[in-house]
Amino acid sequence: MCQADVLSTMVLEGESTECAALGFYEVSIYDGNKRVSLPLNKNYIGKKLTVSVRNIVCNNTCWGTLRLEDKNPPSLTCRPRDTFSCAANLDPRIIGMPVNFANVNFTTSPWTVRGVDSCGIVYITYRDSVVNHGCSNTVLSATVYRLWCVQDSVGYQYCCRDTIDLERGTIADIIFPPHYDGLPGNAPALECNGSWDHLADNPADPKYYLPDTTVAGTGKPEGTYCGNIQYDFQDDTIQVCKGSYKLLRKWTVIDWCAARHFTHIQQIKVVDTHPPVMICPTTVRDIDTNPWTCSASMIAPVPEDYAGQNDGTRPYVINEGCSGWTYTVQHFIPANPDSCNAIGAILGQGVVTKLADGTYQLSNLTAGCQWLVYTITDGCGNSTRCAFDIFVRDLTPPVAVCQQKNRCFNWFERQINCAYCIF
Repeated sequence: MCQADVLSTMVLEGESTECAALGFYEVSIYDGNKRVSLPLNKNYIGKKLTVSVRNIVCNNTCWGTLRLEDKNPPSLTCRPRDTFSCAANLDPRIIGMPVNFANVNFTTSPWTVRGVDSCGIVYITYRDSVVNHGCSNTVLSATVYRLWCVQDSVGYQYCCRDTIDLERGTIADIIFPPHYDGLPGNAPALECNGSWDHLADNPADPKYYLPDTTVAGTGKPEGTYCGNIQYDFQDDTIQVCKGSYKLLRKWTVIDWCAARHFTHIQQIKVVDTHPPVMICPTTVRDIDTNPWTCSASMIAPVPEDYAGQNDGTRPYVINEGCSGWTYTVQHFIPANPDSCNAIGAILGQGVVTKLADGTYQLSNLTAGCQWLVYTITDGCGNSTRCAFDIFVRDLTPPVAVCQQKNRCFNWFERQINCAYCIF
């Protein structure tokens, strides 16, 4: 318990010890003007107190001051020597520590512990020293000497040591990462525009598009803490389409102490299964007829990548970061050309010509509503369609055309020799 008795022998000098044993002295402690009961508890640690000693026989008294201090270091008992697999997680919160987990606050730095010091909480820390045994030890891979220390609030410290032996690993201990190909029993294939981590940080690196070997990628062999086990990998890719490929990741694991090696192929499939996302035009576009015919022709509006602005006159493509896209245009002639809002029968398809620059020309557009259907297709064949309405109108006023013949008339021929011509 964190308490202290104050005896007369602690504050008196001379031959007081001879009478103290007979109970001749009375000790009183004051915190300011308030008398404090004995024994003193931890609430008075560090305080300056007044002490009074009275001889109960002759009633003589003397007084002085004292300061209560905690001079006892905290206690700690480390565990017996233990052995773990070299693949074990040596985090003390997993394999254990020389104090009860229930008494530890892991949210502080360093951790704090209750129950190992009677006068309050203490700070607990550890430091590891690792001795690798190499191939000379056929049983152990390494030994970890973990030094635990606890320190109280006034700086007193106590330390003890845990000894952790790690068994030497074998290739049989290796757990390879799963396949990511979507086959039964395996992990799902990776979407080409998914959030998985890439292998390289530089987009210019040829390996940038390959999955990383971290947990956020497609993983790596586990159970390789042992120094005698090492691994590496090499990738071969099989292109499926522009946004999809199959990756054969060849892992090679070697046991340097047993002169053995093992290879494992991890299958990783990166797929583009989602069609492009498209914003369809919302504006009905008016097209003027040609001056000499009651029909029109036009270049179909070219789709663009969406960059935050939409003028409503052309399709915009968003969320296509895998394989790029192409487009085609079809022209459908509705049975009812009077309304672009009606959904009804189709008389047929109009004339659409793909030009050398990749755009599409529409010819012989008759008056009224016309339907343009856009198909956006990515590099892996996924496609999205939407319709764009146009309305062909005769917006050109009539133009008078003079007859190309000359006729002349003589008026008042008898009176005036003059002529009037009509063209």
